[in-house]
Amino acid sequence: MGDVESVAGLADPFQMVSVAATMAPSGANGSNWFRYEITQGPNRIVGFRAGNQDGVTEHVRLMVLHLNERRWHRRGRVHVVLDGALRAGAKYR
Repeated sequence: MGDVESVAGLADPFQMVSVAATMAPSGANGSNWFRYEITQGPNRIVGFRAGNQDGVTEHVRLMVLHLNERRWHRRGRVHVVLDGALRAGAKYR
């Protein structure tokens, strides 16, 4: 792990910090709004979502799961090896 990753907190997983009832964001209608917070080291994501407590909490839980899954995939190029017939210029069927 490089110094840049540890300074930016990239080595830390995303975590759900809170989901709490709040007023509707400016320009939004309705009364069932929640504010959520997700952190990853020193980084912070704050968002708003309408719904009920259980639904919004599940939505944020899945978002955190997907964010962490994206971090596990290896970065970089993929080396593709073509079949001999394709390398020779044969048409792909």
